[in-house]
Amino acid sequence: MTGMLIAADYRTGPTKELIHNFKYSGIREVGPVLAGVLIQRLQAGKIRGEKVLVPVPLHSRRQRQRGFNQAEILARYVSRRLNIPGGIALKRKLNTKSQVELSGREWRKNLAGAFVCGDQELVKGKTVILVDDVSTTGATLEECAKVLRAAGARQVWGLVVARG
Repeated sequence: MTGMLIAADYRTGPTKELIHNFKYSGIREVGPVLAGVLIQRLQAGKIRGEKVLVPVPLHSRRQRQRGFNQAEILARYVSRRLNIPGGIALKRKLNTKSQVELSGREWRKNLAGAFVCGDQELVKGKTVILVDDVSTTGATLEECAKVLRAAGARQVWGLVVARG
């Protein structure tokens, strides 16, 4: 990954509660607030090149259980507000264990081969901004970045609400 833009610390302030309410309690009204924080961070980051926003995907089973993909909602808000194109370029082909339950080394092993690029045209030659809510070890973003670079992305940046 080229770099990561982090908007807040997960361990301090209201960030953890906001993300938890959004992600696990389905309080979607939190989405625009969190996206606003991402927008401020992205504008301050000064990433160059032709950009596209790509959310970190959930496995279809987990997305059905939750009813939505929080990263996709965040990416859509940011895309609309900043007029940056985006799309669902990645798919999660493996239903991996929840990362919360694993150690750093187990995370990487758990994610190996979990993602595929389903839309190479969207990312080829572009600077991809990979959007997610939280990054703890960075393993998910790194695995996604590896797949996006193999699909022809010029650069891959992570953009997360919080680092845990």
